[in-house]
Amino acid sequence: MSSFHSRVQAYIEAGLALTEITTRLGDYLHAQIESTRTVTFFLTRFEPTAGELEYVNAGHNPPLLVGRDGKI
Repeated sequence: MSSFHSRVQAYIEAGLALTEITTRLGDYLHAQIESTRTVTFFLTRFEPTAGELEYVNAGHNPPLLVGRDGKI
């Protein structure tokens, strides 16, 4: 997991698109772990000035967006 996390951080710092990060991580995991094991993750990028949220959901439960008022 620490190796996976380090790769995620490096790809983010390199400014890669979320889809490219996901592809690279999938390739890495395919080469490194047994086919009976899995990894799920949710990766997001938020641009507060533009009010834009981009995300990739790789096998996780669907996300919930909760407003300031606490409503879903």
